[in-house]
Formats: sequence, C-alpha cells, structure tokens
Amino acid sequence: MRDKLRLDLIKGLKPRETRYSIWDTEDRGLGLEVLPGGGRTWWYRYSRFGKPDKVRLGSYPSLTLDAAKKKVRSLKGQKDELGADPKAIYGAGPTPSTIAALAEKFIAEHVPDLKATTQSMYKQAIRHDIVPALGHILVTRLQESDCKGMHRDMRDRPTVANGALGVLSSMMSWAEGEGLRPKRSNPCVDIERYPKPPKQNYLNTEGYQKVDVKLAAIKASPYAIKGLMLILQTGMRKSEVLDLLWDWVDLENEKPQIKIPYEYHKTGKTAGPKIIYLAPDSIELLKSVRKWDGIPRVFFGANKRGRCWSIDRLWRAIRAGEEFKGFTIHDLRHSFASMGINNGMSLEEIGKLLGHSDISTTQRYAHIAPERNNDLAQKAGGFISKAMKSAPNP
Repeated sequence: MRDKLRLDLIKGLKPRETRYSIWDTEDRGLGLEVLPGGGRTWWYRYSRFGKPDKVRLGSYPSLTLDAAKKKVRSLKGQKDELGADPKAIYGAGPTPSTIAALAEKFIAEHVPDLKATTQSMYKQAIRHDIVPALGHILVTRLQESDCKGMHRDMRDRPTVANGALGVLSSMMSWAEGEGLRPKRSNPCVDIERYPKPPKQNYLNTEGYQKVDVKLAAIKASPYAIKGLMLILQTGMRKSEVLDLLWDWVDLENEKPQIKIPYEYHKTGKTAGPKIIYLAPDSIELLKSVRKWDGIPRVFFGANKRGRCWSIDRLWRAIRAGEEFKGFTIHDLRHSFASMGINNGMSLEEIGKLLGHSDISTTQRYAHIAPERNNDLAQKAGGFISKAMKSAPNP
C-alpha cells in the first residue's frame, strides 16, 4: 500500500491480524510496518546492484516521521553517491556479538510482535536483570552455568527469577532462528525453575456475600462496580474486562456471548478467539451499562476514552481489612473455578469456561471445599461397597 506518510495517517493506522506496511510516495523507499501487537517499525527499501533489500531504521514513535525521512535521505545519498550499502551504515550493522547487543536487536525486531503487557514484561526483565548479569558475555559463548548463576542470584525473588529465565530462553531460541547460535543449543531449557507456591486465596459462599455487602456500601463509578461484577460472575481476566468493546458483545445471539479477538487474550495465539457465554445475571448486567456514542469501550475511565482503572481502586477498598487481606482481583478468577468445582462441574468444563488450553492450569485454580471432599469420599466409598456386595458368593 502506498500513500503520503503524514502524522494524522500514522496515528490512524490500526493493527490487523497480520503485519502490513505503508510506503511513502514522497520519500521513496521509506515504509512504516504495523505489527499485529500494535508496534510500528520504520524500514528503508532499496535496490543495490539490481538486488532488492531493506534495512530497519527504528520504531515509531521513538523515531519520529521527520527523523525517519532524514535518515532515508541520508542513506539514499550515500548509496547513490558513494555506493555504500545502507546496512553497513545503519540498522542491521554487524552481527551482535554480546548478549547486550543481542538484547537490543531482540527488543527492536521481535518484542514488538508481542502483546503490550508481554512487551513491558520482556523489556523489564532484559534491562533490569538479564543485561546487567550477562550482557558482557558473547552470544555464542553463553552456557548453562551462566544462566544458572543469574537465576540463582535472584533466588530471593523466585517469581521474577523464573520470569527472567523464561525471557532469556526466548531470546536464545530467537537467536537460533536468526542463525546467531547453533540449533538446539538453548542453555536455559534444562534449568529447574523455582517452585511456585500454590495460591489459597479464593472466595467461598460467605466470602461472596461479604463482597456483595461491601459493594453496596462503597461509593464508586458505576462502570467500576459493573466491571468488577462481570469479573465475579464470569471469571474473566481483569485485562479482558478493561479492554472489552461493545463490538465483542452479542446479547441478541441465541446464546448471548462475548467474543474476544485472539490478540486480546492470553492464549489467543494457540486457541483463537475466546467466547464467553453469559448467564442471565451477566446479560442483565451488560444491558444495564449505558452506551455512549463514539465510545467503543464498555467500561471506560474518567475521560470516557481510556480504561476503567477505578476497578483497581474499588477492589482495594473492598479488600481493606483482615478478611480479604492478600486477595488480588485475579483471585476472583480462582474463586469462579472453585465455586464451579464445588457445585459439581468438572475440571474440563471449568477450563473451557475460563479459556484454559491446559487442564493443569485449571487444576491450580480449583480448590475443593472440605465438605465437597467429604461428599466425594462418601460417594466413592459407596460405589466400592456396592461393588463388593454384588460379588457372587464363592
């Protein structure tokens, strides 16, 4: 696609399911690539000795439109007048030799394809943990002992340590794909992660009643209250509720539902769009939310445009005091799973409702109440007794 690149055009570009590019009609060769995750990358496309090639200039908005145009004009001048290869001047440059150099290449070329929250987590781990510990080591010389050392030095932060090791492993796999390390040489794959203690925070029937009482007593935005109620009723992730658009809500369907596009939920790349079927209470809740012309978001913030972050403030007010100490909004998702299990639903059924691709994930969330354990034991024991009594006499 070709057009004159202008700020208003650039700001209006929306991500699609696949990456696409707009090529400038004014400065020929300058293009802006829009990635599915929302990232935008400048490219200079050129021909040298009759062979087409291109070089990455940087990311927008870090590299502005004016700056990108200046770079293209400079590169074009040096190529035409001096015969220089733009890749040797700027962009790809030499193959990264150290982990620090690889990290910058990884952030520039791979991370923009990821979801916004994942991008933030990757950059945090790379710049605060991986590069300070391993940045001086040559990419081809990184060994399992180096990675273990970084992981061990972070043992006082086991969750962060496991996350950093996962990001480093992703970097190494990407480096293999780019030809920067031998295939199947990832030094992180056999390192044992720190065990993750199981979470025990979940609401029982009494807990749900206490939340309901607190909700009725707290003054808050109606969008925050209804957004939190939707999390309670459906087990949706907070991010899914904050991002929820009216276009995804279909209350006229024979089976009323929310259909979340794959790029807006955690397991989208493997599972595709996520469908959340709605119970009568959730249907009525969504019908009660006021729609505003020109505002696509269901639950919006104070400026009627951004996310409804007051949901976080509302939950902090609810969990004040000892009864909900340590509870997070994500624990409401655990609670949804536990209530389903304790009311006779199977792990597989709960997993489908929550959008889990692996039943072991559901198993972590589902806490079976002692009384339900007792019922199951009595039921199983009864089956066995019945089977034994029905055996023929010798």
